[in-house]
Amino acid sequence: MTSVRCQPATTCRNDSDPPVREPMSGADVVVLALVHQGVDTVFAYPGGQSMPLHQALTRFRRRIRTVLPRHEQGGGFAAQGYARSTGKPGVCMATSGPGATNLVTASAGLGTMGFGLPAAMGAKIANPDALVIDIDGDGSLLMNIQEMATCYCEKVPVKVLLLNNQHLGMVVQWEDRFFGSNRAHTYLGPIDRPEAVGLGNGSVPEDRYPDFAAIARGFGWEARHVAQTPDLTDALADMIDSPGSYLLDVDVPYEEHVLPMIPSGMTVRELIKE
Repeated sequence: MTSVRCQPATTCRNDSDPPVREPMSGADVVVLALVHQGVDTVFAYPGGQSMPLHQALTRFRRRIRTVLPRHEQGGGFAAQGYARSTGKPGVCMATSGPGATNLVTASAGLGTMGFGLPAAMGAKIANPDALVIDIDGDGSLLMNIQEMATCYCEKVPVKVLLLNNQHLGMVVQWEDRFFGSNRAHTYLGPIDRPEAVGLGNGSVPEDRYPDFAAIARGFGWEARHVAQTPDLTDALADMIDSPGSYLLDVDVPYEEHVLPMIPSGMTVRELIKE
């Protein structure tokens, strides 16, 4: 650990650290410890009890980048993306009470919905020269769509390839396999549409909701919608070549299944392949 000795006023003998008053606050000690452990990025959402830490982070902004997510869960997932893509610790911070609850309920485990966009954000911050693409479903994207604002404001140009079937696709697949295709609240559009009660034709609903391309543009992203297969290659090239954040909204039939799959409570021995 680097030894740092500070004068009683606001000077510090280690020029790589910001001026620190003595006696140091507990918040300054915590942030300085992060610096000494090699932490260079923190995903932090402020609140009443964490304000001293946020104030301390402003005094160390030359050493630690503080990224403001738009939800504590987004911060937790971003820290996971950062850690998994670098092998370094991913650090997130939230206030006590509901902030901490939002943070610790972000499991970031297998199958966690809402993980894709903020995790891609964390991976891109950790690897700024890499092409980072979140391949996501519409239900998952809706859970943390507010992180589009983080990407724009923090200058984190990730890409989202949205496989949009207007449904909770994984659950629809289970309905088809195990519940006779009875639709039980898996359609994400208005309740007066035939898909809401299982009377759709299996393809992409004619009335698409919401308009993800319009939402993305509202957040300052570039966006494009693709409904026909021949247009996909050109659209992918546009997304990859774009210098900023980009959402490519691709229509996918909601009865198109993803295989192989393992039924609930089963093992790989009961793997369904077709």
